Amino acid sequence: WQRTHYDPGKLEIPNSYNYITADTQNPDVVYIQPIVGLLKSTDAGKTFEEVEMRNWDPHALWIDPNNSRHMIEGGDGGASVPLNGGESWSSLNNQPTADLLSLAIDDQEPYWVYASQNDNSHIAIPSQTDDPSISWAHYVPLPAGEGGQTAVTPDGGVIYANDRSRTYRIDRETGEAPQISVWPEWVFGTPPEQFNYRFYYSFPILLSAHEPNALYTAAQYVFKSTDEGQSWAEISPDLTRNRQEVMGEISGGPISSNASSLFHPSVIRTLAESPVTSGEIWVGTDDSNVQVTRDGGHTWIDVSPPDLPEWTTITSIDVSHHEPGTVYISGGRHRVS
Repeated sequence: WQRTHYDPGKLEIPNSYNYITADTQNPDVVYIQPIVGLLKSTDAGKTFEEVEMRNWDPHALWIDPNNSRHMIEGGDGGASVPLNGGESWSSLNNQPTADLLSLAIDDQEPYWVYASQNDNSHIAIPSQTDDPSISWAHYVPLPAGEGGQTAVTPDGGVIYANDRSRTYRIDRETGEAPQISVWPEWVFGTPPEQFNYRFYYSFPILLSAHEPNALYTAAQYVFKSTDEGQSWAEISPDLTRNRQEVMGEISGGPISSNASSLFHPSVIRTLAESPVTSGEIWVGTDDSNVQVTRDGGHTWIDVSPPDLPEWTTITSIDVSHHEPGTVYISGGRHRVS
């Protein structure tokens, strides 16, 4: 093996980027896809130059075996096609694609759907229109960014949108979107042990079905607001396993730092409220914990299944609409390394 190129600036978040694709006809041409974009080498990997394109956050590249000027590039914005080796690219606005990280609906007729898009804004889309189809013309971008979950009032008038470690209150009528975060300090690039609250990249937000104006969110603690996010109260202890032994440095180490809340450990990943029992709230963490309160947060009970493997991320909790005390959980360990 021979090292042909080294640049630490191209190593960020290597588990999501840095795909290498060789030209199918010229052995000296190779493409790499770090977070900064699509880069091309014509000298067998010694030097690289950026290829201008429409997409961002590149994750995939296909090159036609019979004509290397025909490619398909895939990223967070969708797929784009050049027929001339990357000198020009097809539009991203011709495909109904988005990487959605949340989903919420209101009670309007017809109802509206709300979501956060990875590397884009939150969005609102009607479920039905008077036109032949639901198109770009009906798509409403919302001010908050990409990362978190979404909650909406039944009338669709107010949307609560999380974005990595921040929360916004969006007024559909006025367009105002003030930040109402529990802890507005930006924590990217800091070891988790050094900040107060470990908010996950797509941390949860929940409007109560039982208590008017009750709004919940979570880091390693659960927080509650009764004044639309103007103030927050901590209503739980740390409900994770608080694995301090992995919080002393940024994930990825000094070579390929993962300076993102995507990699914060011991965080609450999901919140769920019982649709039939007031005060019953369930929590799932990324380190195998399932906890429940039945008195609005005064006391919490660890009900984690004893046979869950270490570092099982509880990705979803669905509380039964019919059987009090019955919940369904999903979990996975694909991020464990």
